[in-house]
Amino acid sequence: AFPSTDGEVVGDDYVLKAYFSKSLGDGISDQQLIDEFSIAIGSRLSASPAGAVDQDRALLSIVRDETADYHALAFDVPELWTGDPEFLHHVEVSHARGGIALLATRLVQAAEVVEPFVSVVQPPAFDGGGQPWVEGIPEVANPTPEQREIPIRVGTDDGVGHLTITFEQGNGTLTFVEVVPVGIQQSWDYRWTGVSPGFYRIRVDARASRAGPIIATTTRDITVALVPSVPPGQDNDSDSLPDWWEIAHGLSTADNGTTPGSAGNGPEGDPDGDGILNFTEFLVGLDPNQADRGAFPSLQVAANPDGSVRLTFPSIPDRHYTLSWSSDLKNWTTLGAIIDTGAEVLPATYEVTDAGPPESPSHPAVTGWRFYRLEVALP
Repeated sequence: AFPSTDGEVVGDDYVLKAYFSKSLGDGISDQQLIDEFSIAIGSRLSASPAGAVDQDRALLSIVRDETADYHALAFDVPELWTGDPEFLHHVEVSHARGGIALLATRLVQAAEVVEPFVSVVQPPAFDGGGQPWVEGIPEVANPTPEQREIPIRVGTDDGVGHLTITFEQGNGTLTFVEVVPVGIQQSWDYRWTGVSPGFYRIRVDARASRAGPIIATTTRDITVALVPSVPPGQDNDSDSLPDWWEIAHGLSTADNGTTPGSAGNGPEGDPDGDGILNFTEFLVGLDPNQADRGAFPSLQVAANPDGSVRLTFPSIPDRHYTLSWSSDLKNWTTLGAIIDTGAEVLPATYEVTDAGPPESPSHPAVTGWRFYRLEVALP
């Protein structure tokens, strides 16, 4: 009876009903009737009973006096979705008593099932070249709130009614903007404000309602880096200090420090009076307006139990670092290849081990004195 024709679409909330003569139910209980019925569903081949699976009789019930002439067998249809909207499931209802069998079949299509999902759309995971995406914020001296803001967009299905976003690494302030329906999906927009350079990880939990259980979850790693506010190679005053760095630290891009300009704007200036000249501050990643001599990068040296030596130093992006050693402070031997940080986007810490050949001609343990030197240069 229901569905009334082949090809109808049924979902997991559909109740299939098969009508039968009232005389079949005379004098016996509902459970006795249920024990005489069986339902098998074939979902191996479209429109075929091949591989049909008998359904649990616990899903069957009897509806007495469904119509003036018939009782009904009711069956809660399970989820049948296979991913193919044209697939026809073969449903067979049978009744057996006293050697007499009654049979009815129907072919049904399954309603599409949209699984709950949540996905971070912005920022993306990768760029067009397949490399991890880096979210850039402009490196300027006095950034506006907008220059320290990143949009976050999350996509979900339309069954999601509430999102919770948690910083698993790093921290930040998120403000909800709006949710925009797009067909059977939704876009949830947020503003992430007060952003600083660094590595972050957010987790997004989706719920059907605020108090409901989590139905989908996802994470996204986000790298945020300072980026030049003007072309990286631009140097308007030709003083070897790129304009982006001068802008970031409030120095003039039109003053190279020579008369009649101010010496503090040039490469040999020292506006913070810490004894470190502007060009050196630029080279090693310090702030020319903050007396930070104590933050000058240093090479840490430690001996390992096997006699090798562990060398550790901080780095900044877009530099060449060269390690070398000497036993007399006159003749220097390079230790390994130049370390190129051109592909880095955040400051990092490097560790190199001097264990002798092949990186170095001799093992540290056989040298009476071993001095180490770290050189920093522009690419």
